[in-house]
Amino acid sequence: MEPGAVARAARPGDICILLASSRPVPARARAMLDGLRQVHGGRIVEPLHVTVDRVATSETERVVRAARAALSRLRQAPVRVDRAFVIDSRDRGPHIVKLEVVRDSALVDDVAELRSALREVGLPSLHGGDRLMTVSALEHAGPAREGANAWPGSTELFLGDLVIVSRIRGPASYEVLDTATIAASR
Repeated sequence: MEPGAVARAARPGDICILLASSRPVPARARAMLDGLRQVHGGRIVEPLHVTVDRVATSETERVVRAARAALSRLRQAPVRVDRAFVIDSRDRGPHIVKLEVVRDSALVDDVAELRSALREVGLPSLHGGDRLMTVSALEHAGPAREGANAWPGSTELFLGDLVIVSRIRGPASYEVLDTATIAASR
């Protein structure tokens, strides 16, 4: 974890930097999500996203400027997932289905660039250093069931080409502060 960072649970007022897609979810991924919903119930999280980082500041413009400063160094990155798991969720509960993200070099680089831009403007992370990269797929889901997490293999969930800066307002409530599209890879 970075110096000055204090890992803690999310709370209202925290600002999140997300990597999402400007395009609809591909048919194969949509079918996989629908299958998960049939098993676990709940609803699909919209937009599907990887949470790059979470910071605490009242200076929202500082976060937006940092994210936009990194934009020219980012590449559109495929977000592939290779397993599902269920966790308890106070805010989106009683349970949430998460998907573990496969590490892709473009995605890892994008996350590093965005986190670096936040550190450069003095905003420490509220995430711990050993955090898995995941996508929250279903909220208000039921508990894990024996054999329910069978997985068809690595699935491209979406192409990460959209950076979203949002503020947590309360349980499952967010305010989008800014969005920016990552230019097509050259």
